[in-house]
Amino acid sequence: MQQQTNYPLALISEVLNNQSTFWLSLDIKIDMDLQIPHTIIYNSIQKFYNLNRSKEEQSILKAEITRLVIFWAKQRQQIKNIMTKLEKEVKNFFIIMI
Repeated sequence: MQQQTNYPLALISEVLNNQSTFWLSLDIKIDMDLQIPHTIIYNSIQKFYNLNRSKEEQSILKAEITRLVIFWAKQRQQIKNIMTKLEKEVKNFFIIMI
């Protein structure tokens, strides 16, 4: 069974403040317990944030594409309605002319 690492406890304000003692104690804890270089940890965190941002952007993109498809479908229908109306007017015009 794998032993779980005890990380330092922190308030959300300490986590959000990159200058807080929480981050210093976490760095020391990681160095002592895990012996993982900082660059690997920082790169992993950065990749995690990039992945989350990518998921958010995908969600936004999906919503934007849906909005545009609906908009252009309405535009297409409006154009068809105008064309139908104009065709009827042209037919009526020629009927009157004859």
